[in-house]
Amino acid sequence: MNPLILHRLELHCFVILLSPLVLLSASAAPASAIDVWVDFTSDFHDGNDGAPNGVADWIDELNEATSRSGGVTNESPSQNQFTAADRFEIENNILADLNQIYDGYSVNFVTLQPAGEHDVVYLGADNDASGVDGSFGKASGDLGNTRTRTYPTNPSGNPGGVSRVFTGNFNGALEPAFNSLQESIDEISTSLAGTAAHEFGHSLGLFHHYTYSAEGIVPSNSSNTGGLQNQHILATGSTGVSEAERESIRTLSPFSRVILDIAGGSQTHGGAAVVNNPVLSDTSELNGGDAGDSLPQAQQLSFSIGESSGKEISFIEADLDNSPTDIDVYRFTTSVEATLTAHVFTSRLPGLDNFDSVLELVDVTGTVLGVSDDIGWSNDKFGDIPNPADDDTGSFLVNLTVDPGSYYLRVSTATTDIDAAASVGDEYWLITSLDRQFVNPGDFDVDGDVDGADFLKWQRDVGNAQELTDWQSNYGGSDMNGLASSHAVPEPNATTLALLALMLVSTSKSRR
Repeated sequence: MNPLILHRLELHCFVILLSPLVLLSASAAPASAIDVWVDFTSDFHDGNDGAPNGVADWIDELNEATSRSGGVTNESPSQNQFTAADRFEIENNILADLNQIYDGYSVNFVTLQPAGEHDVVYLGADNDASGVDGSFGKASGDLGNTRTRTYPTNPSGNPGGVSRVFTGNFNGALEPAFNSLQESIDEISTSLAGTAAHEFGHSLGLFHHYTYSAEGIVPSNSSNTGGLQNQHILATGSTGVSEAERESIRTLSPFSRVILDIAGGSQTHGGAAVVNNPVLSDTSELNGGDAGDSLPQAQQLSFSIGESSGKEISFIEADLDNSPTDIDVYRFTTSVEATLTAHVFTSRLPGLDNFDSVLELVDVTGTVLGVSDDIGWSNDKFGDIPNPADDDTGSFLVNLTVDPGSYYLRVSTATTDIDAAASVGDEYWLITSLDRQFVNPGDFDVDGDVDGADFLKWQRDVGNAQELTDWQSNYGGSDMNGLASSHAVPEPNATTLALLALMLVSTSKSRR
C-alpha cells in the first residue's frame, strides 16, 4: 500500500494535499488482453471415447446431443440434426454471449488457435470419457489467475486442464416436441455459452459459492435465499440452478467481480490481470510481519477501488506463522453504513493444501458479529449448514451490514495439524470488500456538507484514495435531503489546502 495513505506523518500529509494524484493506488502495468481460444475445431476423439475420426469433436458432441434428445424439432420440416448453417449460428451466439458476460474485461475470445500463450474453452469434450457421467463442464480453479491453460497445436490425446464443455450432455436444452428450429438454436446456444463462461470463470479463480454474494442475500435469509444465487453464471446443480435458468443469460455475481479485480494482483504468485489496474496484494504479514493476536495489535487494512466491481477491496497474503495457535487480527473503520463481504482462502491457494480457517467479524468491545467456519451450500441454503450439497474449507462472510465505527476481522484455524513439513500449510489470502453508503460523497462525518472537518475525519480514519477524490470533487457542497447540491461544487483552493495542512500537523503532534 502506498505509504502516503497509511502514514500520518506531517510530511506525508503535506504531499497529499499538494499532489493528490500520488494517492492513486499502486498497480501493475495495464492488462494485455488474454486470448481465449473457443475451440470448435479440434479432433481428439470420435465422440465415443475412441480415436480421432476426422470430424471436429464439437460436431460429434452436438450430434450426440441431438440424437439423445430425439432430434432438433418436430415442426415441419422436421430436423434430426443441426446443419452446418445452424452450427455456425450457434457458434456465433456462443461467442456473443461470452463477450457479453465478460464485457469490460481484458479477454479476447477467438475461434482460431492463437500462436502465443492462451487459455482454452473446449466445446468438444467427450461426454463418454471415464468419470464424466452427466457433467456439463469441468475446469481447474485458478485463484488469482496465476497460470494459463494452453494446449499446443495438434496435441495427442484428449486435453485436460482446460475449460471443458461436454456438449453431448446438453440434450435437455433440446425439446423437439415443443421447440421450433430457432427456439432449439437459441436455447442450446445460451445453455452452452453459460457453461463455457462458467468453466472459464473457474480458470480465472471464480467458484460456485460466489453466487451467494448476490444482492438481496444477507445473513438473515441465508437459510432461504429464494433462488437469488441462480441469476449468476457460477450457479450450478448444487446451488439449485434450473434448466430454464441455464437457458437464460446470467451475469457475474458481485464477489466474482471482486475476484476478477484482484486477478494478477498477487505479489507472491504473479498472474495475468483482466482489468487495467488490478488490486495488488499486501504481503507484509507474510514476509516477516505479524497482524497481531489481539484487537489493540490489529493490522490496519488498506483498500483500493476495484475497477470492475466498484467496491473498496483489500487483498492480504498472510500466514499463521506455522502455528495452530496463531491468530491474525485486521482492523478497518467506516464513517458511514457499509456492506462487508470477506473471504479467507486456504485450500484454493497454489501449493500446499492449507488449513481449515475460521473468520470472525468483531466490534471494538470484542463482540462477535459474524463468524464463518466451513462454507456449505445446498440449493437455497448457504453457510455453516448440515449435510451441504457442496462445501469449501475456507471462510466467507457475505453481505453483512456494519454501522459507522471500527471493526476487526479475526483469522484463526479450526485444525491443529499445521505443519509446513507435512501436507498442511499455514498460508491464506484474506480478500475483503466494502460497499459504503455515502449519501453525499466526501461527507465523512455525515453532517450534511463537505468541508475541512470531513478531511480530518478521512485522515484520522486512514481513508483511501477514492474517498479523498470524492472529498475534493464535492468540497463546499451539501446534502439536500439526501440529494447532492445542484450548484457547481468548487475545488478547495490553495489557501484552504494550506490551512488543512497546518491543522494536520497540529493534530498529528497532539496525538504523539
